[in-house]
Amino acid sequence: MTRIAGSHTIRAGANVWRGDDDVFFQGCDGIPNLHYNDMIQFINDNIYSENGLSYNIVTGKPVPYTYGYKKTTIGIFAEDSWKVNRKLTLNYGIRYDNNGNPYVDSALPGGSAPPNVIANMTLGSGSNFASQIAGAAFKVQSNVYPSDRNWIFSPRVGLAYEPSADGKWVVRGGFGLFRDLPTLGNEENSLRK
Repeated sequence: MTRIAGSHTIRAGANVWRGDDDVFFQGCDGIPNLHYNDMIQFINDNIYSENGLSYNIVTGKPVPYTYGYKKTTIGIFAEDSWKVNRKLTLNYGIRYDNNGNPYVDSALPGGSAPPNVIANMTLGSGSNFASQIAGAAFKVQSNVYPSDRNWIFSPRVGLAYEPSADGKWVVRGGFGLFRDLPTLGNEENSLRK
């Protein structure tokens, strides 16, 4: 959305992203083992037995070890490009992000699949780190993090200055904080139970 008011060009916008990380065909570190009685069965893809798989290769239906996680992120921004005079333009703005908090996708199919669970290590009590590790336990939780990763503000400023009237050169500069979003897979992979 853009609005021009005198020497100001004001822009604002928002984005919402909802993503999922669903695995239907392979469990954690799953390696398929397909067994054939002879070469003719192999050529005809006539499998005698299978293991190490997380789906039925005949029906294509997921079986145990199916898992999934979801996350929603929100970002909004506002900026102003102010033409101070013929030679100087200032740009300034701010962006707010809520990077969300991954949670279990409870709508996954799977029939006999175990319930999808997130677990994280919680330090035990103790006077030093070694004793806290010794008393640590993995606890089931509803999300990867204790709370959303929000209140992330990223300011930006910039300028364009034309020192001469002939327009042959312009001095530009700027500064901003820019943040990257961790992937959903990276956030939840180490927390599966």
